Amino acid sequence: MTVLFCDLVDSTGLLETLGEQYWVVLSAYRDACKMVVDRYEGQVAEYVGDGVVIYFGVPIAHEDDAQRAVRAGLGILAAIRGLSPRVERDYGVSLEVRITGDTGPVVARSSGNGGAPAAYGRALILASRLKAVAQPQSLVITDDTHRLVRGYFQTRDLGPRDLGRIGRVAAVHEVMRETTARSRLDVSLAFSDLTPLMGRNLEVQMLCELWEKVRSNRSGHVVLIGGEPGIGKSRLVRMLEEHVAKEPDGWLTSCFASPYYTNSAFYPIVDLLERVVIQFRTDDGPEQKRTKLEGWLVQCGLALEEAMPLFNRLLSLPGKELDQLDADPKTVKQKTMSTLLRILLARSVEQPVLFVCEDLHWADPSTLELLDLLVQAVAQSCALVVLTFRPEFPQRWNTVGYHTQISLSRLGREPSAQIVTAAAGGRPLPPAVLEQILRRADGVPLFIEELSKMVRESGLLREVSGRFELAGALPALNIPMTLRDSLLARLDRLGGAKSIAQVAAVLGREFPYALLRTVAATDDDDLLAALSQLVDA
Repeated sequence: MTVLFCDLVDSTGLLETLGEQYWVVLSAYRDACKMVVDRYEGQVAEYVGDGVVIYFGVPIAHEDDAQRAVRAGLGILAAIRGLSPRVERDYGVSLEVRITGDTGPVVARSSGNGGAPAAYGRALILASRLKAVAQPQSLVITDDTHRLVRGYFQTRDLGPRDLGRIGRVAAVHEVMRETTARSRLDVSLAFSDLTPLMGRNLEVQMLCELWEKVRSNRSGHVVLIGGEPGIGKSRLVRMLEEHVAKEPDGWLTSCFASPYYTNSAFYPIVDLLERVVIQFRTDDGPEQKRTKLEGWLVQCGLALEEAMPLFNRLLSLPGKELDQLDADPKTVKQKTMSTLLRILLARSVEQPVLFVCEDLHWADPSTLELLDLLVQAVAQSCALVVLTFRPEFPQRWNTVGYHTQISLSRLGREPSAQIVTAAAGGRPLPPAVLEQILRRADGVPLFIEELSKMVRESGLLREVSGRFELAGALPALNIPMTLRDSLLARLDRLGGAKSIAQVAAVLGREFPYALLRTVAATDDDDLLAALSQLVDA
């Protein structure tokens, strides 16, 4: 779990002199915090005076709870910056907040009344004690949280701090702003710690051959890549992008759906336009953005009087052109989709196009409708469309005759062992360590990498003559913090079967059915249904 403590700072010292108006201001502050927290699916655990305690990962875990917490913290800082001028104008009080956070295991107990659970653990203590470090209008996190969000945010190292009897934190970090990284792969590339792709030669060859076929025949194709989290979908796409980037005539672009914007129309396309295509900067004002948009629309050969109203609305830019839009939202949406489709297909007339959209299990309905149109039209273009998703995404485009389905399975022993060696800096690990990593990772590349990195950084090994040896007895490997939220999230999605998984985990990796039935104290029908759900998952 990641916990945030958000404390109100009254720099004027006048807040508590407002009498009954104090509660009006306090309520506005709490509402601003809760609105941001709800967006990232956190839970306001309690209000303590003018402080707010916020949980991410309890009672429901997400695979990116630390990122959600930090994004929420930055969002609260922005919300208070927007709220403070109004409060100062009406009440003469200037508001600021200091936000602190930590990540770690907790014991959580249901409140029994539908409210937030009560949680206990070191993370809550550390997050609270960081308040002595944080300045007003800042977000400060511990090193444990920083390791989980490194690369996704620009941070400033505040150095080691003594937080009392529970121990010295290695380092404390102030979060400044979000970076442009959109995936774990982006972060790995930024820090140059990407391990080589292993065990996917056939899939890479297939993708490269499909690209060459599109180029030579000038007829489009769709590739559907499915697989569980951490199985290597993005890594495989990256290999294709590197191949296309070497071609002088190829044009490639990629976008990503986001778990934070599942209800934001066309979010992957909007993010692509703002970040890559039109290249809005964070310090661009509305007029600067409009100027850049106009220039791009002219380059695309579109009439400004028709296109500007649509794209102003799509990109949430102000402008008198918005008044010219048809009042019917459905008509506006259809015009927007046809214009976006026309732009992409026009590019494919000039040169071969690789268009990638990843993580469609999080895509909003409008984006999926646009992709429906693209898939229908791509056969008559010179474009390769690559779409990635997890197993829970329903089959949508596998009936068209010009598609290829790639379902990524877990890796075998040899490529898994190669990843372990690569993650260990090219040096072999002791056989006992290698066996435990392979057994626990079950062929999932992400798990293999993270377990290998954890072992390398844990102090269990010492380097002797260019190879690693055990420094002592080999304990059972813990689950790395980088994987804990992902696994907890998958467990929480199981519903009632989660309790059976927990009982089975206590019994061990193998056990007789009769023992599970006895310990679980449930009838055969319910137990078999739960086991079937676990196998499917």
